[in-house]
Amino acid sequence: HIFNYSPKSIIKLMLFIGAVWITLTVVQQFTYPNYFFYTRAETDGKSILRAGVYRFMLYRHHFGMFFVLYFYAKFLHDKKIKHIVYVLIGIVGFYYFGTRQFALGVIGCMVIGSLLQQGKLKILALGFILIVSLTLYQFKDVLFGNYVEMTTRQVESEDDIRMIAGQFYLYQYWPNFFALFIGNGAEHSLSTYGKEVEYLETYLGLYRSDVGIIGAFNKFGLLYVLNII
Repeated sequence: HIFNYSPKSIIKLMLFIGAVWITLTVVQQFTYPNYFFYTRAETDGKSILRAGVYRFMLYRHHFGMFFVLYFYAKFLHDKKIKHIVYVLIGIVGFYYFGTRQFALGVIGCMVIGSLLQQGKLKILALGFILIVSLTLYQFKDVLFGNYVEMTTRQVESEDDIRMIAGQFYLYQYWPNFFALFIGNGAEHSLSTYGKEVEYLETYLGLYRSDVGIIGAFNKFGLLYVLNII
C-alpha cells in the first residue's frame, strides 16, 4: 500500500511464483532421486512415493492455482491457444503435486467458471472441459489407476487413518452445538485446546488438514464452509 504497486505488477509476480512452483514440481519428478526443493523428504525410511507420484510437497501451490485459473480466464476472454497451453501445464503441476483435494479444487473452479459464462462463451468453455474430461477418461488407467486403487482401499479400510480422522472430526470432536456453526476455532500452541490438538495430530495422527473440507468444517464451522462453497 505504501508503494502503491499496480495490480498488473502484483499479478505478474503471482504468475511468476506459480510458474516456478509448477516447474520445480514437474521437473523433480524426472530428476529423482536427485531433488533439492521440498518440504517432505525420504527420512527415517519413509517413502515419498504415493500413487506413482513423488510427493515433495513443495509449497506455494496456491500461486499455482492462481496461475491455472488466471490463464483459463484469459483463454475464455481472448481465445488464444497459448493460454490454454499454460492451463494444461498448470494442471500437470497439480497432478504431480500428488494431493487430490487441490487438483479437484482447480478442476472444480474451472467447471464453475465455465457454467457462469454466457452464450457462445459457455459452449466454448464447456466444450473444452468435455474434451479434457474425455481425454483423461481415455487414459484413466495410466494416469489415475494408482489413485483410484488407493482411494478405494482407504474407503473400504476400517483402519485407514484418514477415514478415522474424517469420522472423528465430522461426528465426534464438538464441545457444543454452537460450534457446528462457528467451528472450534484456530488453536494456539500455549492453550489447552492447542495442546489437545497437538496431541491428536502428533500422537494419534488425526490431522484436520488431511481431511479437506471436513477439517475446515470442524475448525471454522458451517458458515465458513458454506461461504467457501
